[in-house]
Amino acid sequence: MKRALYITLLAAILSAAPALAAGPDAGCRRCHPDMAAPMPPAGQGHAIACTRCHLGQGQAATAQAGHAGLAANPAALDQAGRACGPCHPGWPQKVRRSPMATAVGLINQTRYLWGAQPDALPRYGVRAEGPLAALSAPAQSGRPVDDLLRRRCLRCHLWTAGADADGARRSAGCAACHRPRDAQGRRPQGHGLTKKIPVRQCLTCHAGCGVGAEYAGRTPRDALAGARFLDPDPERPALWQARSWRPMQPDLHYKAGLACLDCHPRSEVMGDNVIRPAGLLAVGLRCHTCHGRPGAPPHEAVTSLGVRLNNVSRQGAGLMLRGKLDGRLHRVPALTTGPKSSVAHQVPQHVKVACHACHAAYAPAAWGLQVQLETRTAYGLWQPIAAQGDPQVLELIERQMRLPPGQRSLPMTRDYLSGQARPGVWILSPFFRRQEWRVYGLGPDGRAYLLSPRFQYVVTLLDDKGRLVQGAAIPAPGLGLTPYNPHTTARATMGCAACHGAARALGLGLTFVQEGRDKNGGPRLAPGLWQPKAEGLNLAGDWTRVVDLSGRPQQALLVPGARPYNRSELLRLLKPGKEYTRWLLKALAQEWPPSTEAPRR
Repeated sequence: MKRALYITLLAAILSAAPALAAGPDAGCRRCHPDMAAPMPPAGQGHAIACTRCHLGQGQAATAQAGHAGLAANPAALDQAGRACGPCHPGWPQKVRRSPMATAVGLINQTRYLWGAQPDALPRYGVRAEGPLAALSAPAQSGRPVDDLLRRRCLRCHLWTAGADADGARRSAGCAACHRPRDAQGRRPQGHGLTKKIPVRQCLTCHAGCGVGAEYAGRTPRDALAGARFLDPDPERPALWQARSWRPMQPDLHYKAGLACLDCHPRSEVMGDNVIRPAGLLAVGLRCHTCHGRPGAPPHEAVTSLGVRLNNVSRQGAGLMLRGKLDGRLHRVPALTTGPKSSVAHQVPQHVKVACHACHAAYAPAAWGLQVQLETRTAYGLWQPIAAQGDPQVLELIERQMRLPPGQRSLPMTRDYLSGQARPGVWILSPFFRRQEWRVYGLGPDGRAYLLSPRFQYVVTLLDDKGRLVQGAAIPAPGLGLTPYNPHTTARATMGCAACHGAARALGLGLTFVQEGRDKNGGPRLAPGLWQPKAEGLNLAGDWTRVVDLSGRPQQALLVPGARPYNRSELLRLLKPGKEYTRWLLKALAQEWPPSTEAPRR
């Protein structure tokens, strides 16, 4: 019986072979035999005709005829609704409204701080989408900030492919993530799409001093060539994303083998159809999602936005996470209470402290950002800091410096949204790049968060004749920060004094508490260690000064609901009382228990 069935099936397959050879994409397969099976190595993919996604004339006899109406990247956002939507309904629209496609936080927060709009709420995006208007060209708006955004910032969004630089190359649209490439981004890993997205693919965009590269143990060096003296060839260092990088301790989750998608559900990555004013509000994942709180272990992994992690399940008394890349099981440790647990976890007030506030091993940040629109041929001035993360700037400066001075042309750089070139080049350089400075404020949920200085602009503008229009000015309304979670998790925590009694950590600037009281009866602070006014900056404190002792904000916290500490909170944290002393002694006793050995003679 089985033999007869096999013979029947074989005959059917053989009889169908000619029809398959003359199928809807027979012409495509003649020129592209290696693309005949659009399946990645893992076996997931879409075994369908080429024309189903790529359109074109699949049975044409010539390449020219076959490519008529061709969609080279059917995963691009202007094609995804047609190509991907029928099988994945709703997702193309969600992706188009996601932060990775709209760049809504970067655009609106920057425009607000430059005085181009009254607040940082979502008004503009890369393209018009729902309530968002398309970001105007600077010739229409007359705003220099729109030129900065379009020619310097807006190259890492899903409407465009990645830059032509190692570590930054990728496709546009859905394929930006779902069609991984090799480490340099030169070759796609197979012809097809996959859900198994490696960390390196996420880092094609999530690099710099935002959140991303530090997870894998990399932070940017200073752009100055002198910071690269340890490179084998400091003059020609091995750049990644047009930057030189400093190796750092990776996040413990990365060392355990967890990828980004093991923790972040697809609704956080691909969007949930809601346009929010800041990226932090789109991320519902918190440490307690999986690890629970002291004395309250989680029964299931559900984010603060109500999304359940489908790769985390309950097994026995705890949770187990299954890696989405390799299928490995990881036991999720739950926080405990009791005399043997960490003293920091026993302090009742620490329920108001986000886990990363202590468990972030370091906080990479660029404090203060000098921004200049250069319209002269002053390439030698900028050559030492050419590797500043923008391949367009690096290529322009290197190309022009190879020419004799008399043959160098005025700078022209391309608008990343329109593709058109305009005179001038935007040069960026941070005042201070630091890993160890930790400044805290309160996040939208009322807990202590680390603050990231992503939007502290000092702007210099030259006109098209190279004449100074604006020199080193901080635009109104001023400087901005955002609460964030640096992905540098470590088991070791910060000591108590890293926050309690630490003026800089509480947002009071580069200073420290002195003995005695001020005229209002509060703590006395030493004068700021750095004097920005001596450098011509109209800055009352410094980059790390978020609030004054009266509780008045000195910078904008750009996530709705976030704020600096108020006066009463500052006074309590600067001059902790007896209860703090008791907890501190208990922590010291736990860390350094008294020896029971007899003293040596």
